[in-house]
Amino acid sequence: MSHAGGPTNRFLIVCTARTGSNLLVRSLNRPPRARCFGEMAKLSLPSEANVFAPFERLTGRGEQDLCTLQQTDVSGFIFDVVYSLPGEAVGFKIFYEHCRETGREGLWDRLAADEAIRVVHLTRNAAFDLYLSLLYAQRTDQWFTRRDRPDTPPNDSEDIEVDPEHCRRFLQRHLDSRDAASDLFRAHPLLEIDYADLERDLAGALANVRAFIGAPRPQEDPVPLIKQAARQAREKVRNYEAVRAVMNGTRLAALFGSD
Repeated sequence: MSHAGGPTNRFLIVCTARTGSNLLVRSLNRPPRARCFGEMAKLSLPSEANVFAPFERLTGRGEQDLCTLQQTDVSGFIFDVVYSLPGEAVGFKIFYEHCRETGREGLWDRLAADEAIRVVHLTRNAAFDLYLSLLYAQRTDQWFTRRDRPDTPPNDSEDIEVDPEHCRRFLQRHLDSRDAASDLFRAHPLLEIDYADLERDLAGALANVRAFIGAPRPQEDPVPLIKQAARQAREKVRNYEAVRAVMNGTRLAALFGSD
């Protein structure tokens, strides 16, 4: 049954950057039956060109009206605009760090209170790789690589040195945020999927997500993006062993994966 004239199923992708979220969003977005949007709740959203165009077209509201609503009442924008769109499944992704500013944090409470929302928790258990991926993306300003541009070189071709303490603080914050998200949505229909699942069997992982959110399977299942990194962590981090040693004996040691 649809929600107030909107989609049959509303969903939420909870994650952070460098977890494969761009790939997941682009793979799930198959309008008009399935609509999957990006970072609709972030404070800087209005600065992105044409970001409100789909909502203007589908709701008849003007860009400035939508922009003002997103800035002043992000909960209203999500529930009255995004989640009111037609389709069999409609959702968006939200990063752990979004809507932590004063006056916007209430969105998390409202999402948590609506237990009909299906939550896909997208993680990356090898979070040290996530950390490195973020460092390289920031250095190169190359955040994704499209499959139709296969000649784009990997963004991790240069070796780097990692500040062990900065890395430790990052991984601890990441682990805390991941645990908090799992706890916040524990009463929701919840599917946990890891970056490694996307790497190992993308078609199978996407099929599981579509079944969970109630999204129709497309006739074709193209892979819109490809992995940017080409090397393992120990191959490109000059002080890899020193960084890993800082985490030994803590929960953070498990975030280095099996490389």
